[in-house]
Amino acid sequence: VRQRLTKRELETMTFNQYTRPLDLPGCENIIVRDCTKSKHDRTISIPQSLVDLLKQQKAQQAMNRLRLGELYVVSDFVCVYDDGRLISDNTLSKSLGGFCRLHDLRHLSASLLLDAGFSVASVADRMGHTTPTTTLKVYAHALQNRDKSAAEEIDKHFKVST
Repeated sequence: VRQRLTKRELETMTFNQYTRPLDLPGCENIIVRDCTKSKHDRTISIPQSLVDLLKQQKAQQAMNRLRLGELYVVSDFVCVYDDGRLISDNTLSKSLGGFCRLHDLRHLSASLLLDAGFSVASVADRMGHTTPTTTLKVYAHALQNRDKSAAEEIDKHFKVST
């Protein structure tokens, strides 16, 4: 996770084993948090199509690094320009047509999973929430559609004549 700070915020920030300034060209005032807020590792499954895309990106980065040599900016980030410089969150958002910020995709994912009928507990695990209650508080709107669908399903089986 990375976050852009003002120069003053960066100067007054206390770093620890989880948080560090990003020391790459063009990345002044950016900090990186090397773990989740809860300090717990989380593993989630991703679709094979994304695995394939990430492998392609890694291969492309390796070719760019060989081609550019010392001019290539080495990092462990995936979203970089051809010369290895980090692509900003704003640039990524613009590439989505201004549809959403990068972090909004996290919320979209949770809402879509809940709307598709996945359990609150499984979505909470995927989101890294410590309890399903957190998920319920944040994504209650996504469950309203499920409740409406449930009422319609019950109506199919218990049709009351008027």
